[in-house]
Amino acid sequence: MKHAIAALSLLLVTSGVAFAEDKPGDAAKAAAPAATEAAKKPMTKQEKYKACSKEASAQKLKGADRKTFMSSCTKKS
Repeated sequence: MKHAIAALSLLLVTSGVAFAEDKPGDAAKAAAPAATEAAKKPMTKQEKYKACSKEASAQKLKGADRKTFMSSCTKKS
């Protein structure tokens, strides 16, 4: 009985290692389809506004220039 328990324990320990041996690139490949799905999905108005706002801030636009940029940016599809 002790031998059976020891053999079963050894089997369980070694089988867990086999499943844990993923290659480093596997996670990136698994995430890639999700990224392409997100790219295909149209942005909501709020998401588009946030993205345009970040871009305007990165360009350090203020006042009328920012307003013009935001208007044209949010109208793009």
